[in-house]
Amino acid sequence: MSEFHMQDSRIIEVDGVFLGAAVALPDDQGWRFVAANHRVVQLDGRVLASLPDVRRLARQGFLAAGGLVPRAKEDVLF
Repeated sequence: MSEFHMQDSRIIEVDGVFLGAAVALPDDQGWRFVAANHRVVQLDGRVLASLPDVRRLARQGFLAAGGLVPRAKEDVLF
């Protein structure tokens, strides 16, 4: 029976907006982005060298697609 190894993964979000997950590839081959937000679906499956690269790409894609970064609660007037 072959051994099962859990892949390492990280949540990718921008100021509380969930964009997807980064999944570590075996043998240090990089990180694959798995999109969960319609504004970054075009980036789904992209493989990058590092986790910071995935975070940066997802943020850039989100903002370029019109994603607005929510304002801090103290900035919102009710």
